[in-house]
Amino acid sequence: MVSDNGGPITIDFVNPIVSFGGFFTYLEPLTLAGFDAADIQVATASSAYSTNDALFGDPGSSPNESLAIHFPSGMVSVTITGGQAGGSFALDDATYRTKVPEPNTLSTILICVIILFLKRKYKTVTTTSEV
Repeated sequence: MVSDNGGPITIDFVNPIVSFGGFFTYLEPLTLAGFDAADIQVATASSAYSTNDALFGDPGSSPNESLAIHFPSGMVSVTITGGQAGGSFALDDATYRTKVPEPNTLSTILICVIILFLKRKYKTVTTTSEV
C-alpha cells in the first residue's frame, strides 16, 4: 500500500506505459493524470466521490474505488493528486501495462539475412544430393 505523505505522488517510467490503475481509498477528491514524453497531460481520471473512507465516506461510496487511465501512444509519468498537503489517500494493487516495443530495424535485417542464408544453404544441399 502507498500513501501520499507530503503531497501528490509522481511515478516516472523508463519505458512508456499505455495504462495505469489501482484501488484508492481517499479523504479528499482524487485525480490521476498521465503525461507523455513532452510532459503534456494526455490522460486523466477523477474519483467518483469527495471521500470514500469506510467510516465517513459519501453516501453510496465504498473504500478501494478502482481508477485507471489509458493512452495508447504511451505515458512516461503518472501523477496522483489528493490533498495538496498529503495524507489524503491510500493506493493498493497498482497495475500498469507497458507499450509493446516495435522491432529494432537492425535485428529485423539480421533475422532476414539469417533466414536467406539458411534457405540458400538448404537449396545447395538439396541440389547436390539430387545429382
